[in-house]
Amino acid sequence: MNKLYICGLQGVGKGFLRGLLQNHPNIIGSNQYTLPGLSLLQSEFKEHLCRDQHVLADDDLYSDQTRSLSIKIDHQCYLTYPGRVIKYISMKNDIDYWAIDSIDRDNNYNVIKSLESIASTIVDKEYSSIEEILDDIYSSYIGKQDISTKSEYLKEYFLQIPLENGINSVRRISSLIHNKKVIIITRAHISSSFMNAERLLERGYINSRKSTSLLQRITFSRYERTLYSRKYIQKYNNFMFQIEKIMQTDKDIMTVDFDNMILDPKSALASIENQLKINLSEKDNIAPEYLKKKYNDALYPRAIKHNPISILEKKHILMLEFLYKGFENIRYTEYAYVLFTYLKLICYEALVVIIKFIKIRNYN
Repeated sequence: MNKLYICGLQGVGKGFLRGLLQNHPNIIGSNQYTLPGLSLLQSEFKEHLCRDQHVLADDDLYSDQTRSLSIKIDHQCYLTYPGRVIKYISMKNDIDYWAIDSIDRDNNYNVIKSLESIASTIVDKEYSSIEEILDDIYSSYIGKQDISTKSEYLKEYFLQIPLENGINSVRRISSLIHNKKVIIITRAHISSSFMNAERLLERGYINSRKSTSLLQRITFSRYERTLYSRKYIQKYNNFMFQIEKIMQTDKDIMTVDFDNMILDPKSALASIENQLKINLSEKDNIAPEYLKKKYNDALYPRAIKHNPISILEKKHILMLEFLYKGFENIRYTEYAYVLFTYLKLICYEALVVIIKFIKIRNYN
């Protein structure tokens, strides 16, 4: 089975691209759900199987008549049971509960029945790779759906968005899955930090973009602290560096810039078309209703909904440029402001660490 994964950092627009692609006649998806199974690619799954060999050998509950399956990992076969695989998937939070709770109003997707279907599909099988298990998991979903083309699905792509954001899922998919294509959604550095802050603002974790107290006016508002998060900046830089490194050896991975996808969708779809070897026309990519509502009934908005240049103040743009690229894009006349703000940021972060240390000490 050919698999298509849309990956990237959190909040970069993976769902938007999925909405454009999943109605294509050559692409089958699970709507807005992410099916379980990708956690099996983690190295912990092999450790889980190794522990099972000792537990199952001494457990009277598992007799020779118990229906099992075998999995080959790194040229070694492991015996296990469907229930143990489902247990591992549950332990690793590899079930899209959020989508089920927030989107599935009509109970079209039953997670319990889905796990039962997976267990009945993988039992009595001998797998030579984890990818073969994923194929069966996706096949069990397709078999339950009313898809007119499902008899030909091996010629198509099965579309998924990994539950895990960031570089680790990309690295595992790249190294352990062979019949695949990966589209990585990226954003420019300022746009990415801005979207991270906006996402928290929209979800209510941040109340306002403005300072709400005297202390925040002197230092930084909660929105600014999120915007200037050096932890996120380090994560972004590492992600972009690692992606570039992986793409040098894996030709099945491509990147698509979200802003370009909105402003020039035909160009973005043309590059995706070339990578997937399928025709993408506007007629084939009718966005589902939730996307039309989200983007004001427009299939291609051709305008960036969250534009950092029009919403952020100049001081925020300057500071983000400095945090990402140093003095590269900073004018000499702006050095003093940038250095002063950066020093203030370091002092504030140090103060937060000291306060936390004092609180922990007093608590103990």
